[in-house]
Amino acid sequence: MFSATKIDCKTGIDYENKVVSMLLGLGFKAQRVGKNDNGVDIFASKFINKTEYKFNIQCKYYNTPLGKAPIQQVFTGTSYYNNGGIPVVITNNSVTHEARLYAKELGVEIIADIEQEEMRQVIKTKTLINRNQGKLLSIMYAKIMNDPGLIPDIQSPKKTVKSKKEELVKEIVSKYDMAEEMSKEAARLSLEAANKTQEALRLQKEAMLMNLEYG
Repeated sequence: MFSATKIDCKTGIDYENKVVSMLLGLGFKAQRVGKNDNGVDIFASKFINKTEYKFNIQCKYYNTPLGKAPIQQVFTGTSYYNNGGIPVVITNNSVTHEARLYAKELGVEIIADIEQEEMRQVIKTKTLINRNQGKLLSIMYAKIMNDPGLIPDIQSPKKTVKSKKEELVKEIVSKYDMAEEMSKEAARLSLEAANKTQEALRLQKEAMLMNLEYG
């Protein structure tokens, strides 16, 4: 699925099947939930060093950027199944920065166009630049890079009462996170604009040649 070129699907089910195939290829156990999935399309798991990593995955094959709805769905579905799985949203499209921040607050991992393009570059170059990844992506990279050091810690941090200073730090970090997500979205839009400009120039050139030939 995360090959050198993007893969097109005809339906959402096709996309789910491709995600399942990709996970199986990386050594996961994975299966589609089927009808009445309660917000979770795929159950996936993998034993690493006698520790089982479980993931509840929501797949979205969209032609528009994702908002908060799929994130809420998989978060609610994970609570419904109560199977110890980590909620993940995988999509072929982009995710708005508001939705990414919402996902971070809920502990939902996002694997969208940015992450998949980075994965393609890693596959090509065998070089990992960004090690700050979610748990599912980290396990994928560990397999691709053959680097056990990338395996994430599955333990959840203990909840403690936060002081005013910690709350302030959280607010500051949240603003930095928002700036980072907005920067990513700006970069995506700039790339999209550049592609559109190239296409416009190509069409203008074709129109000029046709005008010279038939004018």
